[in-house]
Amino acid sequence: MRLIVWVLFVNSIVCLFVCFYACFLFLSVFGWDCWLALFGWLVFLGFNVFVFVRRV
Repeated sequence: MRLIVWVLFVNSIVCLFVCFYACFLFLSVFGWDCWLALFGWLVFLGFNVFVFVRRV
């Protein structure tokens, strides 16, 4: 169970960095703002929590 929590934590951190990297890339190229990246991170984190709850 600790392993699953650790994997969820690492996945959310990795996705946070990836989403914000994509955010800054889009911001520099297209001029979009960063809410899309934050929304993507929240959806990914919510999906991980959903999978965790179903496994437990």
